[in-house]
Order: sequence, then C-alpha cells, then structure tokens
Amino acid sequence: MDKKLIHSIEISTIIIGNRQRKKLGNIEEFADSIKHHGQIYPIILTEDNKLVAGERRLRACLHLKLTHIDAIYRKYAELDSFIIEAIENIDRKALEWEEEVKITEELHKMLILKYGDRWSGRKTAEKIKMSLGGVSTNLQLAKALDEAPDIFEKCRTKEQALKALKKYKLDEAMAELALRNSKKKYGLKAKQYLLNGNSLDLIKQIPDASINVLLTDPPYGINLSDTMFHSTRDMPSENKDHYEDSTEYFKDLIEALIPDLNRILKPDSAVCIFCAYEHSKWLADQFRTIGYAMDVLPGIWVKHNAGRCNVPEKYFNRGYEYFVYGTRGMFTLAKLGTNNVIQCTNINTMDRIHPSEKPLELMEELLSRFCLPGHTTLDPFAGSCSSVVASIKRGCIPISFELDPKFYNNGLQRIAKALEMKDEGKMQVIQ
Repeated sequence: MDKKLIHSIEISTIIIGNRQRKKLGNIEEFADSIKHHGQIYPIILTEDNKLVAGERRLRACLHLKLTHIDAIYRKYAELDSFIIEAIENIDRKALEWEEEVKITEELHKMLILKYGDRWSGRKTAEKIKMSLGGVSTNLQLAKALDEAPDIFEKCRTKEQALKALKKYKLDEAMAELALRNSKKKYGLKAKQYLLNGNSLDLIKQIPDASINVLLTDPPYGINLSDTMFHSTRDMPSENKDHYEDSTEYFKDLIEALIPDLNRILKPDSAVCIFCAYEHSKWLADQFRTIGYAMDVLPGIWVKHNAGRCNVPEKYFNRGYEYFVYGTRGMFTLAKLGTNNVIQCTNINTMDRIHPSEKPLELMEELLSRFCLPGHTTLDPFAGSCSSVVASIKRGCIPISFELDPKFYNNGLQRIAKALEMKDEGKMQVIQ
C-alpha cells in the first residue's frame, strides 16, 4: 500500500451520514485491538470527507477518544461509495441477518442501476463472494421483510427466518389459490358454507330454528396453546400456530354461545361436541339447560395411532378422545344400535392442515348417526372443515365458521374441491 495516499484526518471533520449498518458488533473489543496493534487499515473518504467505508474503525477510534484517524481519499460517485461499503460490510464483520439481507438487496439494485439489465444475481454473487443460492435467499428474505415484517418478529437467526419464510410463502400461496377459486362456481358455493369471522358474531346471522345438528370441535380448554403446531414439524417454536385454549376462555366461549345455539337449533335437534374429559360433564350440563337429553356417558373416539403425551416421562400416550352428545324434542337417531366407541385412525401430524384436525372418516361416521340427507348442520369452529366435507358427502347443508384467515382459505379450497368432486360423480353422496 502506498503510504503517501494515507492521510491523518481529524475525526471531528468526518461526515458519517446515514449508514446501511445499524448494529456494529462489539466496538469495545475492536477498539481494544486498535489500541494494542494500531489502525491496520485506513478508512475511505470522499473528497468532501464523507465516510465511504470503515465505520467500525471510525467508531472504535471515537470510543478510544482519538482525535485523528488514518484515511484514504477516493473520487467515487455516490453509487460507487455505496457499493464499496456494502461489499465491505458483507465481506468482513458478521451482520445481523436482517442487515445482511437488506444490504444484499440494496447492493443488487445499485449494481443493476449502474450496469443495466445485463447485470444478474450471479454477478452480484461473484462480486460479494457468495453463492448464487445465498444471494437468491437473501433477496427473497429482504422482499418478505418489506411485505410482512411481522412474520420475522421472533426470528433470531437466518435459519429461523428461512423457515418462517417457507411457512409464509405456503400460506400466501394457499390464500391466492383460495382467492382464485372463490371467484369460480365452486368457490362461491364454498363461501356460502364457510364464513370467516368470530363465531359469537356470525351466529347472530343464523335464522331461528334452522339447524338440525350441531357437530363441532371447539378449543378444549386445557392450555394446549404452547404445544399445538401446524404441519411443518421442524418449524421453530416461535412460528408454530397458537390459539387461545385456557379453561376460562373455553367456558366463557361456550356460555356465550349457548343462548344463540338454543335459538337457532330446531326444537327437534341433536348436538355432538368434542371435548376434554375434565370438561365433559360441565359441557353436557350447559346443553341440559336448554333442553337436551345428554347421554350420561360421553362417546369415545379410539385412535389406532395414539397421540404423543405432553409429559411422556410421566404419562401414557393419548389413545382416545371424548365427545358429548344428546337430542331434544322428538329427534331420533338416524342410525340405531351403534356403539358409543368409534375406532378411527388419526391423521398423521405431517398431513394435517389444522393442528387439531379430526379425520373425515370420523366426522362421516358421526353424521351418519344423526343426520338424514337434507338436514342442516352447524360447526362454529370449522378448523380443517372435515365436518363440512362430511356434511356434503352426507347430502346435508353445512353452515360453518372459521376465525383464522389461513384456515379459512384452506377450508374454502377443501370445500370447493369436495363440491367439484360431487358434481363430477367422484364422491359417493347419500341422497
């Protein structure tokens, strides 16, 4: 390096300006290195003393309360100054992942601006000595940071951010597909069967005495919100699907729904609700208050593939779940003499579109016991919409609610597909 090009510059005259990098790492450690070994590399300035590259060195000298710093002057245009700074930042100190992806994006845009359309991602990768895949990933993350920064709120590493991005892109793709389908014949029909919103609000829209059968799978009220997850098993815990599942929330929700359920269910009707064992008696009692003769014994769904217990070191795996059921008025079961124990294989975790999804086969079996073709069914907590598809196959008219936009979009797609299969004769429908 030609020593004559290096100047000792008064630090107070240097203009730092608005820099790309916001987090500069351990400045004290860097300052200590300069204190013992001296400033090995000079900073780079424009002719009017604007900083081009070397902010960490400058900050370290300020920390040491030095008055002067070694610098080299360069006649770079502003564009070139940015490119030099970006390359230095990416090449030297490890950046926070957010900074790295944003600097990569800005650098790529600046290079395209300077060299025109002939510039490519591959050339950017060569410029900063990064793989083409790495640049592509950074550009995707940077775009997502602009579009939906909230999905990365709890991502501390780039690996976590990539998993969050994968989930985001999947959800967006499903939403876009649902939007396109919703404009078609089956999508419009699906929107009649599945409404998006809070069940406490939507139930007000249902006419009096219009529902024959309530079949639903509400929150269990057993504080499962920290353990439930979507189908991507390797997703970081901070990106798993969460929902309210406290006992207080569950009981408040059911108590708030009961008056409207009493209003919209027909005098001769049936109810069947999945629940946790510890709430089964309480839940049955709520329906007894509005005239239902609830069976004193809950029904049991036995899974052939037992679900993992949350505390496996203390308890056995969960091989069954409960549901309470009953009828009022002159309602009679559509299928007599069936067992109160139903055996049905659970859905593999990786194949679920909802964390608490019930198998379609299970919902079909339950509806076959209560419903005749033409009956109107209600599910205020549609989730995966298994109950809705089962109602379609049974020849019933389903009404359902789903609060979460993602599950609503998934549900629309599933219902539209079922309706299309029905019309094409690919689904056996009870007439």
